[in-house]
Amino acid sequence: MNNTISSNQKSLEALEKLMSSGYYSGYIYPDRFDLVRSKFPMNHKISGRLNSEKRFVVVSVFKKGVMTYMFVVVIVFLAFLSGLAYFKYGMFYALFIIGFLITILLNEYFTRRKELKLFYDRFLSFTSG
Repeated sequence: MNNTISSNQKSLEALEKLMSSGYYSGYIYPDRFDLVRSKFPMNHKISGRLNSEKRFVVVSVFKKGVMTYMFVVVIVFLAFLSGLAYFKYGMFYALFIIGFLITILLNEYFTRRKELKLFYDRFLSFTSG
């Protein structure tokens, strides 16, 4: 299920209020928006794109830049290292590395969920008020 918000005047005004109140920084266009929470350091952004049903599909993604490439490199390196550890040293080291890899992926998943929840809480407070 996709997280969506309707693309109407009230929603666009709420997005602008989020930026003007200092909770988020970024840009808003009629067909898309990208917002970054005003917290340092913040490596995720909230991105919304207009779909064919005239609703914004909202996702939390890594900001473009070095962190995206570093994340992919670390994941690939750990996967390679776990295979190497399995063949060279046995199952224990491979399981340890795979556990570390799963921890990194779960952390990323829960961070994205947290960012979406914070965004929706603030967004709903501005649309209802």
